[in-house]
Amino acid sequence: MSNNHWAVFALRDIQTALDCDKYDVASCHIDDAIAAILAQDEQDATGHHGDDTDVGMGASFGS
Repeated sequence: MSNNHWAVFALRDIQTALDCDKYDVASCHIDDAIAAILAQDEQDATGHHGDDTDVGMGASFGS
């Protein structure tokens, strides 16, 4: 799954957490969204946009 997808999922979770007044949960999801966006920026800067071995937040086997 791409970093963009992880960021969207984190943003949706933030919205849900805020709607339920769960600010500590929202804070964790904010950190997840930031990490996903920064990982995408790093991939854009290095030219690595993933392959079939990419998992999670931009981690890749063998790279």
